[in-house]
Amino acid sequence: TTVRLDRNEFFHGRDKLLEDIHSKLDGATSRGIRKCVITGMGGSGKTQAALEYAYRYQSSYSYIFWLESELESTVIENYVDILSAIPGKALETGERANIQAVRDWLSTTDERWLLIFDNVTDSYSLSSYIPGGLRCNGSIIITTQLSSAEYTTPRRVETPKLSDEDGADLLLKHLGNSKDGRREAMAISSLVDGLPLALVQVAGYVQKSQTSLAEFIETYKTRQISQGLWDATDSYGKCLAKVFDIALESLQTTDPLARNLLDVFAFFSPDAIPESMVFKLHQHECLAALSIEKQTRIDEVRASLTGRKAIDRVKLADGSFALRMHRSLKQSLLTRLENDDPTKVNLNRVFIQALFILKAASPEYSKQSALLKAANIPIYKRLLPHITEFLAVRQSLGDALDITPAISLEIAWVLLGVGHYMYESHSLDGGLAVAEEAQSLSNFSVTSADDENRKLQVLWLVASLKLNRGICGRKDGIELMDDILQRRLGSFAASSPESQCRRDAMQVATAYNNLACARMHDFDFEEADKLLDKDIELRSKWGNETTHPSSFGEHKKNKALVLASRGDLFGALGLLDESIRLLAGVKGVGPLSRHLLLAKFLRACIMLEAGQVREALAEHISIMDSRKEALGAHHEHTISSAYWV
Repeated sequence: TTVRLDRNEFFHGRDKLLEDIHSKLDGATSRGIRKCVITGMGGSGKTQAALEYAYRYQSSYSYIFWLESELESTVIENYVDILSAIPGKALETGERANIQAVRDWLSTTDERWLLIFDNVTDSYSLSSYIPGGLRCNGSIIITTQLSSAEYTTPRRVETPKLSDEDGADLLLKHLGNSKDGRREAMAISSLVDGLPLALVQVAGYVQKSQTSLAEFIETYKTRQISQGLWDATDSYGKCLAKVFDIALESLQTTDPLARNLLDVFAFFSPDAIPESMVFKLHQHECLAALSIEKQTRIDEVRASLTGRKAIDRVKLADGSFALRMHRSLKQSLLTRLENDDPTKVNLNRVFIQALFILKAASPEYSKQSALLKAANIPIYKRLLPHITEFLAVRQSLGDALDITPAISLEIAWVLLGVGHYMYESHSLDGGLAVAEEAQSLSNFSVTSADDENRKLQVLWLVASLKLNRGICGRKDGIELMDDILQRRLGSFAASSPESQCRRDAMQVATAYNNLACARMHDFDFEEADKLLDKDIELRSKWGNETTHPSSFGEHKKNKALVLASRGDLFGALGLLDESIRLLAGVKGVGPLSRHLLLAKFLRACIMLEAGQVREALAEHISIMDSRKEALGAHHEHTISSAYWV
């Protein structure tokens, strides 16, 4: 199973619904896909119904897979988890290959399985992730608020409101009281129209504020209808809006820091916000109000939020803890931020806080070293849904946000790191979308040389992603690499001889090298050879193999590819031997350096082409083991090595 959520001990009053779901999915005597769509408004209990079904009927299935489905990027990551959970299945090279491998297995296995797609949205097509075929022996549950034709099938169930009796039972269960106050609890259930989320919020408010149920009823009845929910026109919406108003105002009074954190959480994906990302001693001045130094205060803030049922604390597969927020509360918080203050001062303050929390949680960007460490891969994997959601919220708020050029650049630099992670993970389409967003955000003149250099790093990332997508992106990728070269040359030529420095010269040489690699993507090895000659000519004026072993080693590696294209395999092997010697001697870089392993990988490939089969096999096995240690078993380079072995 990949179900990570604990069973909800407070689940109550939905036995008939679960039986209905099982009747639509039960197909013990027949094969084929059996599907059930659970619909209902936010807060009506769709996710909890699916979760309880997974636990209550787990004996009916050999495998149960849970997919967080609001974002396509998360579904893709979940498919990797599924493939890892299937005995005897190895990860493939590239995300689409992993998805197809899971679909193929689901379509042919004799084992009974259950897929649960939780909170499906209309931001992507779910059909790409649904297995097919007459031999399928599985069931699918989809939870969604969508009412499109795709989800209005005969096998559809709607989460009903709780009866006054069941609602009272749920409320009193949360309060730890099964008898006292039952009459008031039934009245509250009726007031909030039997909406489970509203009842849970009431329980949290009553517990933390030491208010009686009777006092809550009076407060609720005198409360004006709030506009703080995205749609408070229906009875459910009005109920939630009132309950959220009461609970959030109480939290603001008793713990302003916890209330501020809730607003920040609204900019992130609500499913798994890492505690390590938010509960810490923050360094940036804009986060001073959120900075927590003592563990006792962290415990107080967490208890304040979990006790009020604003968030849940969940344990992740790696043993760390994360926070979950209901999407209805998240949307309500965003709407309040946008509407409550005409000046939008608080909205922009919280937006900047969320940005710098993401920045502080991101590894320092370096395409040469830091990003490529295996330790950074799970960090970016954890951050990706939150950065994706942050961008979506930014777009939805539009002109309500006052984004200065300086803030645009800060966002772009965060995206540069996560985009490179997606590039390294071979998530090319998603990575390109992130990189192009970074390009758009940084597409204006800057005065700082460091900012200009980062802008060109963004262009390099966009170009690299386009080139690696194959023929469809090759022309654009080459043009962008050429643009980077021309801008480097222009900047270098505009400098006086006295101000020209080694760093600037090496950046121009690197631009020649990168354009040469782009030309090799297009199989234009002769043009690449000319560019590599200009690269080494410039490098040799400003350095040598002793001062810049990495640059000269990279040059020899690429020259070897030119020789191999001409059929001079042994000449190529000689250059690769020199390249490996230089790259292995780079100060501070160990035997697991990505560039060193790539040079060894290319040498092993050419050795095989030259007929040195045993030597090539031994080299590929060694590289595979090293890549597994350096990059992890699931990295595209590790999987590629496994293929060659």
